[in-house]
Amino acid sequence: MQEKLDPLFSQKIGCHLDRDIIGKVNERFEVTRVDSHLMGIFHLIWATPFK
Repeated sequence: MQEKLDPLFSQKIGCHLDRDIIGKVNERFEVTRVDSHLMGIFHLIWATPFK
């Protein structure tokens, strides 16, 4: 279902449903905790910059 909705969300509101958000955050920050909500659509991320 997300594959069908992604072009609509990308075009209308700039939201990509299929991006690896946690992976992108891990590239720049040290992630200490992640909570995912609403079937993995929303993420609450605790992170600190790399030292």
